[in-house]
This record gives sequence, structure tokens and C-alpha cells, in this order.
Amino acid sequence: MSRRRDLDTLAAAVRAAVARRSGWRETARLVASELERQLPSPSILGAEQRAGDPDAFRSHVLHSEPDSSFSIHIYGTDVSRLGSSVRHDYDLPVLPARAAA
Repeated sequence: MSRRRDLDTLAAAVRAAVARRSGWRETARLVASELERQLPSPSILGAEQRAGDPDAFRSHVLHSEPDSSFSIHIYGTDVSRLGSSVRHDYDLPVLPARAAA
């Protein structure tokens, strides 16, 4: 699968979980479940995103939803060095379910 398609698949899964508007706790559980099922390998990163900097913490936005409902970021130091300590994190601010009017 291509890098773009892998990321699009992950974004679609997160989008579906967020769209359920099940409240904060349930939405977090749904998103975590999708991340476990759909998390692509580091091969989705482009050359610039893999370059890293051994002396500084870097982050890259991999996806930002047009309505700002969530975004997917990669955070780390030097992802190009084998054995380096890299933290993969996903910044997914989710809006709470709205009460029916």
C-alpha cells in the first residue's frame, strides 16, 4: 500500500470514530481501537519526516482534518537512526457529543 493510502486509511478510521460523537471517554476508546488496528508502519513518513535531528525534538503534521476535529502528528528526535528513541504520538482533540436540541 502507498504511504498516502496508508495515512488516508488511518484518517478515515479515526474520522469514523470521531463522527460517532459518543462523548470524550468512548470516543477516546474508539480512536485508540482504530489506532491499534490501522496504525501504519514508519514507512508512511517521507524523507524529510524521517531525517530528524539528534539534538532537537521534532514534530510533523501528517494529517489535519478540514473541520479541525482531529489531526495526526508524528513526534520524535532522530527517526533515521536505527535504535534511536522515537515517540510516536497522535494528537487527536475530539469535540464532545452535542446534546440533542
